[in-house]
Amino acid sequence: MKPKYDRQVVELPQVENPLELHFDGPEAFRDAFHIRMLYSCLVDADFLDTEAFMLGTARVHHYDGIEVLLSRFHAYIKPWLDQEAESDLNAKRTKILQNCLDKGREVPTGLYSLTVPTGGGKTTASMGFALEHAMATGKRRIIYVIPYTSIIEQNADVFRKILGANNVLEHHASYEGYEGESDEELRMEQLAAENWDAPVVVTTAVQFFESLYGNRSSKLRRIHNIANSVVIFDEAQMLPVEHLIPCVRGIEELVKNYKVTAVLCTATRPSLDAKLTIPMEELQPDRDSLYETLRRTKLQVIPDEKTTEELAGMMAERKQVLCIVNTRQAAKDIYDLLPEEGRYHLSTLMYPAHRRQVLQEIRSKLLDGHTVRLVSTSLIEAGVDVDFPCVMREVSGLDSILQAAGRCNREGREPAESSLVYIFRRTGVTPLSISQNISAFQYVRDHYEELDSLDAVKAYFEDRHRLYGEENMDRDGVVCSFTDPGSYRTTGYSGCLPFAAVAQRFHFISDETRTVYILNDESKQIFDLLAHKNEEQSKENATYASSTRFLYRKLGQYAVSVTQSEFNKYIDTGDIESFEDNAGILVNESLYSMETGLDLKSNAGESLFVRVQGKGCGK
Repeated sequence: MKPKYDRQVVELPQVENPLELHFDGPEAFRDAFHIRMLYSCLVDADFLDTEAFMLGTARVHHYDGIEVLLSRFHAYIKPWLDQEAESDLNAKRTKILQNCLDKGREVPTGLYSLTVPTGGGKTTASMGFALEHAMATGKRRIIYVIPYTSIIEQNADVFRKILGANNVLEHHASYEGYEGESDEELRMEQLAAENWDAPVVVTTAVQFFESLYGNRSSKLRRIHNIANSVVIFDEAQMLPVEHLIPCVRGIEELVKNYKVTAVLCTATRPSLDAKLTIPMEELQPDRDSLYETLRRTKLQVIPDEKTTEELAGMMAERKQVLCIVNTRQAAKDIYDLLPEEGRYHLSTLMYPAHRRQVLQEIRSKLLDGHTVRLVSTSLIEAGVDVDFPCVMREVSGLDSILQAAGRCNREGREPAESSLVYIFRRTGVTPLSISQNISAFQYVRDHYEELDSLDAVKAYFEDRHRLYGEENMDRDGVVCSFTDPGSYRTTGYSGCLPFAAVAQRFHFISDETRTVYILNDESKQIFDLLAHKNEEQSKENATYASSTRFLYRKLGQYAVSVTQSEFNKYIDTGDIESFEDNAGILVNESLYSMETGLDLKSNAGESLFVRVQGKGCGK
C-alpha cells in the first residue's frame, strides 16, 4: 500500500538583506567565493541527510576536542622544554617551538608567515602554534596543506603519534589507511575525507586549491569546513608561480571573510608583499639571526660543466653522498655508472610503495655508517628526512638548492665549513620549465656572497617574479575572469561569474599525465579483487576494505605517472594495456626495475606479455 502524503504549503521567510551580486571588480571575486561557500553548506547538508537516511543513522565521529589535543601536544613536547638541550641546534629548535606556542596564544586571527631555516623544527612548531591559536580563538579545526604526497604521509604519521590516530585525517589521492586501522575506522575516515570533518586535516595543495576553485559538489562540499580554521601552508615557497595570484587571493579571502588564520610556513619565504592586499606578520622575531646560527652547510658553486661520467666519479669518491638532478633520465644515467656497492636511486618513475621501501633502507644504512650513494630527482627535497655528510645539487632555483642543502648535516653533528653542498651544471639541455629559476639563481650568485642569506633569498624571488611577469602569475585568468570579465586574458570564458569554465581550466598540476599501474604480488591481488568483486553485493554487507573505491586508492601505491606521449608509445609497442579512463597496466614486466623503476626507453617488438584476465586485471 502506498503511503499517503498530505500537501503542505510552506511560506518562505523574507530575506532582509539579499546578496547583491557584483559582476566585475574585486567584489565579484568576493561574491563568487561567497556563493561557493553557500553551495558547500547546502550540498554537504544534503549529502549528510542522504547518508543518514540510507544508513539509518546519522554519522557519528569520536573526535577529541581541541583542548584535549593541545594537552596531548604539551605532554609530547614536555621533555624538550624541561631538559637542557644536548646541542645548540636542539636549543634553537626548542626556542622556536616555545615562541610559536606563545604567539599562538597572543595573536589575533590573521595572515602570518613562519620563516625558519630547514631543520629548525617547523613542522612541530607550526602545529604547536595552530593548537594554541585554535584554543585561544575558538577555531574548529587545523588544516595542514603540504605540497607533495611524498612527505604528507611522514607528517601525518607524526601528528597521529602526538594527537591520536582517530583525530587526524590524511587526505590525498594515494592514501590507503594507516597501520593497524580497522575496517570501520577506515570507512569513517573516508567519509570524513569527503567533507573534512575532523579536528586535524592533512592534505595536499592540489586538493586544497582545486576544491576552492572547483564547481563539482564532491569537491565543494568540504570548503565550508575551512571556515573558522587554522590553515598551515607548509613549504609555501612551492606554490606554483603560474597560479600564485589565485592562491594568494584565495588565502586572503579566507582570512578576511571566513575567520581563517593562515600561516605560510617556509624556510625560504617567497617575496609576496607586493601581491598581498592585507598585512602579513612574521611569527619568528629573530629570523635573521636564526639563519646565521642554524647554518649547517657551505654552498660551493662548481664553475665548469660536468658530464654524467664526471658526476658519477665524484660520487664514487665519497662513502655517503646525495646527488640531486633535474630530470628522471639524468638520475637513471648517473645511477647506471655508479659502483654497485651502496648505490641507490629515487624518482617518480618508482611507485610510491617502492620509494618508501628504498628510503627506509637508506636511512638505516646512513645511521649504521654503511656506503650510501643516492642519486635522486627533486622529490627528496621537500621535507624528506635524510641526513648526508655531502650533497651535490644540479643548478636550479635557489629555493630548490636550499631545500637540497637541508638534506646535508641535518642534525648539525659536523662543522658547517666541512659540510659541503656542491652546485653543478650538467652538460646537456636545461629543462625549459626551470630556465627562469636558474636565471634568477645566477643573478643572486653574481650579486650576493652568502647565497643562503635572507637578503639573497628575497632577491631571488623578486627576480624570479620579474622574469615570469605579473600577468603570468594567473596563467588561466582565474581571478580576472571574475574581476575583469572583458579582459583579453579571459578569452574563452563566457557570461558572468564563470564557475564551470574556471574549474575546468584551473589545474594545480598543469602537466597532462597518464597513470601506469605496475604489476607485483600486491597489486595483482588488488586487480583480482576488482575483477571478481560481486557487483550486486549490497553496501550494507560489503566491508569498506573490499569496496571498489578503496581498492583503487590502494592501487595508487603501485602507480607511476608518465606523459601522454610516453603513454602512447607504450600502448603502440604493446607494453601497456589500457585500463579504464586515462590509465594502463604495464604488461611487459621486464620494463620495471626494482632499482630504478619504470624504463622510459622501451623498444617496439621486444615486449614480454602477461596474460590479463577479467576487466583489465593482471594475473
